[in-house]
Amino acid sequence: MTQEKPEALQFEQFLRLYQNRFCHGADIYVDASTCYNSYSLIQNLGVTVCPYCDEEYLHVLESRDQKTVRTLELDHFFPKKKYPALAMCFYNLVPSGQACNGIKLEESLGMSPFEPEIESCTRLCPDLPMGVNMEAVPVEACVIHFHPRGAMNENVKTLRLEERYLRHRAQAHRYLVLKQNFDETKLQELVRLGIFPSLEQAREVLYEENAASTDQPLLQKLKHDILKF
Repeated sequence: MTQEKPEALQFEQFLRLYQNRFCHGADIYVDASTCYNSYSLIQNLGVTVCPYCDEEYLHVLESRDQKTVRTLELDHFFPKKKYPALAMCFYNLVPSGQACNGIKLEESLGMSPFEPEIESCTRLCPDLPMGVNMEAVPVEACVIHFHPRGAMNENVKTLRLEERYLRHRAQAHRYLVLKQNFDETKLQELVRLGIFPSLEQAREVLYEENAASTDQPLLQKLKHDILKF
């Protein structure tokens, strides 16, 4: 409907409600009986890392003697200036980091983080020769490519993700060295020798992958795409 009949989404009641109440402070509510506003939505979603880039933490800072503030933005996947009727739509509000929100502004993207297949539409890894000895590869050579498919090309281009990920080359290099030295066959051998009680324990120690942790670390997709587990 957004593409076929954008004129049907031009009424501004929800945009005014968003600006005047929903996103006007932690103690101003759309509905006082349910205490619904941007802060309660963020808390209920539980998103703590920017879903657009996976490299920025999202925080709501609460204190007894200071007002509640947040370090994140609520991005309108379909821009609210173009589609004001969607200003309050749950699926159009994406918790995002200030970097992504500041770059995107009123631009359109190809895929929303809420789309279930989005994880399979990129593969983050450097393009290096097969079988290369990672010990001999300099960090600078580990340029991370997203290899986007379909609509994700627009996300990667608009948000400048490959340029921003240049600063994560050292992390990619570390993961590639780990993969070379401790691939799945090596992990299974370490378990067979009794060095680790299970593959999960081996991954937790060697890959710093703690399945029991409730904290979402940064750059998880980069790590999983390279290590492939």
